[in-house]
Amino acid sequence: QLQYPNMPIVHVKKGWFPAEFLHQKFARSNDANDRDMIDQVLRYYDGHAGSALMQDVIEKRRTLLNQIRADGLSLASRLNFYNLRISDDPTCLKAKIIQTPAIKFRNERAQLRDGDFNLKDAIFSKPAALNSFVVVNFARNNQHSCADYVQTMLRVAVNHGIEIPYVTMEVARNYLENVTVLYSGSHPVNDALDAVGRAIEMAKKVYIHDSLNIFRRNNDLFKTFCYNECQCTIECAVLPPRSVNGSVGLLLDYNKLSSTRNPNAMSDNMAMDRYFSHKIKRRNGEEHYARLKIRITQTDTRIDPLDFRFSKGRHEAIRRSNGEENWVTVNFIGYCYECRDTKNTGVILDVVEEHDVEAFSYIHNICDWEVECPSLIISYHPDKDKALYDKVKCVTNQIGGYQSQIAVAETFERQKNKNQYASAVLTKLNAKLSNPYNKAVSWKSICEESVGDVDSIPWVAVKPTLVVGIGMAHGLGNCGKTVVAASVCLDGGCMRLSHCCFLQQKSDIISTGNIKDIIKTSWKEFTAENEKCPERILIYRDGMSDGNFERADGEIANIRSAISEILSDNSATIPITYVICQSQHNIRMVPKDETQGNRRGQTVNVYSGTCLDHTVMEFGAL
Repeated sequence: QLQYPNMPIVHVKKGWFPAEFLHQKFARSNDANDRDMIDQVLRYYDGHAGSALMQDVIEKRRTLLNQIRADGLSLASRLNFYNLRISDDPTCLKAKIIQTPAIKFRNERAQLRDGDFNLKDAIFSKPAALNSFVVVNFARNNQHSCADYVQTMLRVAVNHGIEIPYVTMEVARNYLENVTVLYSGSHPVNDALDAVGRAIEMAKKVYIHDSLNIFRRNNDLFKTFCYNECQCTIECAVLPPRSVNGSVGLLLDYNKLSSTRNPNAMSDNMAMDRYFSHKIKRRNGEEHYARLKIRITQTDTRIDPLDFRFSKGRHEAIRRSNGEENWVTVNFIGYCYECRDTKNTGVILDVVEEHDVEAFSYIHNICDWEVECPSLIISYHPDKDKALYDKVKCVTNQIGGYQSQIAVAETFERQKNKNQYASAVLTKLNAKLSNPYNKAVSWKSICEESVGDVDSIPWVAVKPTLVVGIGMAHGLGNCGKTVVAASVCLDGGCMRLSHCCFLQQKSDIISTGNIKDIIKTSWKEFTAENEKCPERILIYRDGMSDGNFERADGEIANIRSAISEILSDNSATIPITYVICQSQHNIRMVPKDETQGNRRGQTVNVYSGTCLDHTVMEFGAL
């Protein structure tokens, strides 16, 4: 069954066939793809090439003009009959220039030049953490290039402030083959699911189960994130021994657990047990609830494992002073167990040395797939094959919502400045690794309306604004489904996003249920992040055709209805700005002369922030 029934038909040897049919393989015939058939198909494409079509238009236009002149008419008078005109003079309109926000990294403001800014030596405003990674190399003939890409990315990531544990860097330098799946098959699209699955298992063996003995050798624990039964993000450390039938014991960060996105949803047991990591049995038979601690030579105070790390060949611990945290060098002695009262964790009952423990069990014992590992899947492709790209993106999300970064060998290898290329990729990667703990963003946007050094952009900074972008994707051919996806901005700079996705019958208009769910979900996420309700709403609506503009009123009414259900009262006080976005047009803005724009090479572009908000955006104006 054809997905594109209105495409041309082509005469090929035995008859006429739809053009789409020539690209499909239903069953192989005896003379399929023989030389005669191939020659006829190529001749068809030669006759219908872009240059041939343009020449055909020129010839028909010349014929039409000759006929018009023969009738004693002009082209302008003939076009005027259809209310059309041809003019070599562009429409001259007056635009305004909105002040562009200043982009600020942690250590400096970005220096804009011709619309670009230099990322060299820029420390990201809020760097993310890359605790673990794994590589799937589909470019089997580019193993050296793949290793070079990984090394470059990690090295430049550290320069931008992204936190990468020393052990993870050691894996990249000395054990990269242990976290790399080298694909050697001939059907990568079909085998992508298996390749990604094997890569994830490799990451678990190396990081969670310490198959290379790196963590044990360096007296360190693998730090990562997990999710409790209430979907709260929790920082944790994997406890040794690491492999017990695919399950792992965890030590939770009890200090930050209450600052997660949904702290009120935690169960009583989780709230009570979050401090403890073990239930131990001493050699004298006594049993205690305890938390694993680390002894060091510099102080009698026991160090929490989450405040301890192995870095650059030495152990370090966090020293807190005057509200600041700094890593200082310490000497590791060993592990111990700090026993506390289960009803009042502020009361220390005893400290038990590791050799005095006869047996223990984990308080938090979960399956290894519930622990975030790897933090990132790097997929290295030989070329820009879209089918493989789409499949890898699909399966990395399908298996467990893993973040992925896809790189193309031919693109990376032709870069003259690989560090600069890596910096550009890392601005996006930093956002991918953002979570409720680090709230990572690459830069802040500071505008005149900002209060202090607050991340915000014009207008949004004035009062709490719920900014939501909505797009649609329709199934091809006879597929009767439409996917509606929405992104809500969680911060004033519109840098951190949360997403939701819904399915409906094929339509350019969002169903009542879906638009209400989008607003309710977005409102909930915004309120949880900012601890305040929005005072106005800005909707960017993509995917609406010209003929459906009038039906936008129905969607706005459904948005208003959703707000009423959220607030349980009159929602008329919440202003709604509804913007229909269209990119499929041929309108181009250029400066009237060279003095009213920025020159870049041989071209002159309009200034950043140029806004034309009249005439061209009126329905049917042009």
